[in-house]
Amino acid sequence: MRPLRRVTATTTALGMAAAGLIIAVSGTAHASACSQSYLPLPDSSCTPGSYNPDVTQSNIHSTICVSGWTDTVRPSTSYTNPLKAQGIIDYG
Repeated sequence: MRPLRRVTATTTALGMAAAGLIIAVSGTAHASACSQSYLPLPDSSCTPGSYNPDVTQSNIHSTICVSGWTDTVRPSTSYTNPLKAQGIIDYG
């Protein structure tokens, strides 16, 4: 049996971003503004990002289900790594 892995809002949001389901927008949160009550989903007032309007149920086979598609929309690690670190701090 595999051990359970705790899924945090940060890892959920980053996974969605990596899949191209959300796109990053600028902004920072503060720990006092972040709620853990939404877990395992991110607190939308705390975690930056928005849904990618280019991905729909009708086109997933030509977008997120195509090998390499995320490389066309994923931000660089120089952008996402600081977001990960800040998200960990913001969610406590």
